[in-house]
Amino acid sequence: MLWLFLKHLIPKLKIEEDEIDENILEAVDMDKYLPMQQSDSVNIILEGEAGYIDPIPVKPGGGEKNKTFATLKEIVDAFNERFGNIDWGEGVDAEEAESILTKTIPEKLKQDSEALLAILNSDKSNARDESNQMVKDIMLKLMFTNTGIYKKFADDKDFKNRYEDFIFDMLWRETGDNKQL
Repeated sequence: MLWLFLKHLIPKLKIEEDEIDENILEAVDMDKYLPMQQSDSVNIILEGEAGYIDPIPVKPGGGEKNKTFATLKEIVDAFNERFGNIDWGEGVDAEEAESILTKTIPEKLKQDSEALLAILNSDKSNARDESNQMVKDIMLKLMFTNTGIYKKFADDKDFKNRYEDFIFDMLWRETGDNKQL
């Protein structure tokens, strides 16, 4: 390895004219660094009887754990905690927020004929983008009147994605009926 290193090192060394007396190329005997074979072959003697190889030790706990599943009560409680008991802020109760999210906003979107035409004349991917933009625009208008709903929409990515999916599915079904006509 040293020989190989020096082989690549020598071309990179800068030797100036005034250092000719101390020339490193002449001072180092490169023949000493050549790899040499030390013996012709190495004899390995194997015993002529049957042998036994010990198995690799296995530590306990290396297997797969038994899967534990959540109970239905835990799932329902987690769902209600996530989506059922949302604090919408001052002045907005849960029923009013539900009405705004499931009735008022979808009705506004259904009345926007320009947006419905954009969805109607698009493929599903572009229609989803258009629907999401419409939802964002309406939520921006709700920022001052229903701050709790806007805050939940802006801060909670999961809620935002699920609500956008809900609106898109509703609009896609609505325009899908018109596409078949």
